[in-house]
Amino acid sequence: MAVARNAAAPAPAPLRVATFQSEIDPFEFARLDSGDFVLYRKVWRDGQRYIQGLIIESGPFLREAIEAEFRATALSRMSELAVAHRGEVLAAYSGGADREYLSSAREMQGDLLYRTRLAAPLDGLELIFTVTRLPAGPGGALVGWLAAILGVVLCGGFYLMYRLGLRQIQLARQQQDFISAVSHELKTPLTSIRMYGEMLRAGWVAEDKKATYYDFIYSESERLSRLIANVLQLARLSRNGLELAPRVMPVAELMDNLRSKVAAQGSRPDSSSSSTPAPTRTKPGCAWIRTPSRRSPSTWWTTP
Repeated sequence: MAVARNAAAPAPAPLRVATFQSEIDPFEFARLDSGDFVLYRKVWRDGQRYIQGLIIESGPFLREAIEAEFRATALSRMSELAVAHRGEVLAAYSGGADREYLSSAREMQGDLLYRTRLAAPLDGLELIFTVTRLPAGPGGALVGWLAAILGVVLCGGFYLMYRLGLRQIQLARQQQDFISAVSHELKTPLTSIRMYGEMLRAGWVAEDKKATYYDFIYSESERLSRLIANVLQLARLSRNGLELAPRVMPVAELMDNLRSKVAAQGSRPDSSSSSTPAPTRTKPGCAWIRTPSRRSPSTWWTTP
């Protein structure tokens, strides 16, 4: 049965292969008068020419193929992109709004960063990147903080130098005032001592007035000595060389010292009254004062 069936099957048809001669040119890219793009190529077959291609709408093509990819990169935040065809700008994109009204690449703002063409067959389109602002590098924030800190330090230094200079000027002015005051205070007793000394030497003073003049010369010399001592003490204080030795003394003794000094300064020949102030009675032991020395009774007050 199997042999009979094989004998009854028809013979297969012979295989026919048709050959022809053809030639295909590379794709070419062009722009139509309507503004759309055309991508085409020439095909030769058996001596006849065929044209294959497609028409591409320029607006959607540029938005999807170029603008979307450009805005997805960090480059769009610092640069602008212009798409040009044979020197004519078709569209311009940046981090802000689009600018499609440019007529040439020369109207682009910023410095030229990069200029290239798309790969074939779209090599008729040219991409022009221009830089509007450079982004901060990886260490830009650190450099900014360091610059800010340095600026604050410099401003603080200038302010401190200004304050120091102002203080030095004030100190120099105070020193000049102090020298003027000390010169005046020194000149006054010296003038009085010289005047009364010349009067005594010339014999112009009566015998009953000589004792008064001698007392005045003595008091003025004491005043001059106190002034010189105060100046020397101030110099030691300015050099931090004054050593204090506090001791406890009763108030009565302190008041007696003060009364004696006031009485010595008040007894002048031209005084209206040579009487001394009435003594103030103090109870011994009622109060005590810590003084650095007997000559400077002015410091810490303590009571038991």
